[in-house]
Amino acid sequence: DLERHFLAEYGPEMKHQTRVKRARLAILDDIGTEKQPARMTSTLLEILENRKQRKTLVTTNLTREQFLERYTDVRLHSRFKESAIFVYDKGPDLRGQP
Repeated sequence: DLERHFLAEYGPEMKHQTRVKRARLAILDDIGTEKQPARMTSTLLEILENRKQRKTLVTTNLTREQFLERYTDVRLHSRFKESAIFVYDKGPDLRGQP
């Protein structure tokens, strides 16, 4: 959905873009599952550029190496270096656990 909202140039999706850009905290969950990494690259670039002074949490099941291979745009890597801290959790998947 995130990609779709950020590809829009008018309509209700624009309101969603504004909410993501202005939220005190934005959580971008499960990045790396989309079918077209180039589209997500442009979406992530736009979000990170507009959220420099706001907190953004990005989750993915990709390793750092897989992430860098999937998203090859050096501008995106630069934005992440500027505004991100990478935290790696090698714990088990807790979905469905009581």
